[in-house]
Amino acid sequence: MTRTTTPPWRRWLARLPSVTAFLNRDLPPHRRIELRVVWALWLLPIALVNQIFAPHPVWMVLLIAVAGFYGLGYFWVRNQAPAVTVSRERLGSILVAGDQLQEEFTLHNESRLPILWAEFVDESTLPGYQPGRVVGCPAASFYRWRAQVTCRQRGVFRLGPHRLHLGDPLGLFSLRVDFDYTDVVVIYPRVVRLPQIQLPKGNTNGVERRRWSLRGPLPAASVTEYRPGDSLRHIHWRTTAHQGRLMVKELETEPSGDVWIVLDVNRAVHQGEGPSSTLEFGVMAAASLAAELLSGASAGGGGQGTRAVGLLTAAPAHVPGAPGAWGVDGVGAAHDGTRTVLLPPQPGQAQLWRILAALAPLQAVDVTLADLLYSSHAQGAPALGRRAQRAPALVVITPQWHLPDAPSLPRKLGGQEAIPSTGSGSTEDGDRAPVAPIRRDNWVAELLHLQAQGVASSVLLVAHGAADDPAADGVQMDGAQTGGEMAGQLEQMRALLARHEIPTQVLWTGRPLEALLTYRRRRTVIRTTPTGGVVTYEVEEEVG
Repeated sequence: MTRTTTPPWRRWLARLPSVTAFLNRDLPPHRRIELRVVWALWLLPIALVNQIFAPHPVWMVLLIAVAGFYGLGYFWVRNQAPAVTVSRERLGSILVAGDQLQEEFTLHNESRLPILWAEFVDESTLPGYQPGRVVGCPAASFYRWRAQVTCRQRGVFRLGPHRLHLGDPLGLFSLRVDFDYTDVVVIYPRVVRLPQIQLPKGNTNGVERRRWSLRGPLPAASVTEYRPGDSLRHIHWRTTAHQGRLMVKELETEPSGDVWIVLDVNRAVHQGEGPSSTLEFGVMAAASLAAELLSGASAGGGGQGTRAVGLLTAAPAHVPGAPGAWGVDGVGAAHDGTRTVLLPPQPGQAQLWRILAALAPLQAVDVTLADLLYSSHAQGAPALGRRAQRAPALVVITPQWHLPDAPSLPRKLGGQEAIPSTGSGSTEDGDRAPVAPIRRDNWVAELLHLQAQGVASSVLLVAHGAADDPAADGVQMDGAQTGGEMAGQLEQMRALLARHEIPTQVLWTGRPLEALLTYRRRRTVIRTTPTGGVVTYEVEEEVG
């Protein structure tokens, strides 16, 4: 085994400071000067050697000129290196999809030399946002400009960091200044006015005079036949004696019961891309429904008053640009690359912004709606269970309108409709009977299981295509399915849910919807005149 040794002259050269280290002596790490033109430096030894062995004024002029140009260039960038800064300020704090983001940038030059050119480079992750440009600035002055972009995509994005590239007039040296400024911008989903939506009947108030078979704390005058699982405390003995069979009091649920919005983000069932996709429309529907319920303007009409609204959905474990767990309380632990987003029901506008912040970074994941519903009641999880004095309700938003396979649907057992489960069921007379196990793609069975536990539900089916007459639109689904076939499957799903008294509506992604939450803002508009002048004026506009 041979051992190589480094020559002494090479070790001596390695100990010498590099050219870059020499140029950046006493400068902070984020301000770096680099030599751009190297070939001209070879003229110095050539001119020096020729002047020694063949003296001539030309060599002296060349020697002085090259050294002077490089000295002037280095002095220029060295003087500007500690005196150049860039600041940025975002105008406006609330941004929804479709709104405009505006930023104001200011280049400060505190040196005694002008900045002839400076390239501003930005590394923001906001789609379509390109504030970079080449600017100049006089000595001991500043230059200000604005950049704007239309936020067409909801999400959590990063503004910055940015850097500045500039140099001397001859381009011999370059100066790079890095700024570690970053800001997280949240683009909230649009909040629109949804069509009339029928909420779960178990949470209507006295205005609509509807009753549901949930057993709640408020008494009512009607009775109904006893069903397995009903509490014996609610048996109406006088009516039982007259009818000859067990009868229980039907109690009206509390009007202020919690409402859970369950959003299906299963990648396998969503269709379309961009703002017209079922995922974007489902997120927008969830945000809009939460806004209507929390503001007291119920989507179902009738002025039902404010509600306590919660959110249940799934999301990727890590979202690029989002700090930690998005900065939102109620984000569950990660599992297999996904994360459960569970915001407990609360009333008020603060809850609306928590829900909007949780919906903003949502992306499609490989979690089925059945798994999401199952996780809400598995192993005694209290997520969607009834709290004291409250009867919860679900509003499920999903594009999964295909009928589940027959083996996973509920079956008739002993004259009673049984909810499939992973164990065994019981008939009315108490005999144990086997029940087909639930398939994890059967979200209807999970919904019926929750209904048997006293959780009322309503379903919003999101359909991809044009709105009013789907059969006439001829929407192509998966390359073969026409609008008529799609409408037929939608009607079959609605009929299945109607048999179990689950209100169902269909929302079409092609239907234009009016903005619900709007606010007025002022923005500055800069116009140029034909004569080369500039006119600046403010415009007040309503943004939704």
